[in-house]
Amino acid sequence: FLSQPCMPDIPGITEFDGRILHTSAWDDSYDPSGDRVGIIGTGATAVQLIPELAKKTADLTVYQRTPIWVIPKIDFRFSERAKRLFARVPKTQRMIRTITDTIYEVAVSVGVVHWRLSRGRYNVAAGDVAKIMRFVTIRDKELRAKLTPDYDFGCKRPTFSNSYYR
Repeated sequence: FLSQPCMPDIPGITEFDGRILHTSAWDDSYDPSGDRVGIIGTGATAVQLIPELAKKTADLTVYQRTPIWVIPKIDFRFSERAKRLFARVPKTQRMIRTITDTIYEVAVSVGVVHWRLSRGRYNVAAGDVAKIMRFVTIRDKELRAKLTPDYDFGCKRPTFSNSYYR
């Protein structure tokens, strides 16, 4: 049942004349250029989709029930030499990917699942990083307040993005 799109229960949605897409059944032929688009939800998929749609749409409105914690994503820039190595020996790229994925998973596991071991210090520190990111990226105080979670960091799985707030 998890692979079936779950459409939001919004009064009048069946009478809506516009196009309705669900990310789990995305139409790759859809070009949002110049369209007015509404996104419902701010989950992990929306965090990836919103910055890309914002580049093309005439107007993008995001409807959220609960703001999410967004922390910077560590994006490594690889030299041309490293890219050539990856092309010649693909397992080196897979190894680096495994290492970075493991670091993320351990950090989330320690900070979220085993937060008592650190007395919550990791969660507080990660939350502070997210707050700084919001402050630096979102200058509008009212918008920043709307995008600020009212629950502690770690209550839900955080989302990693460098472009969501831009």
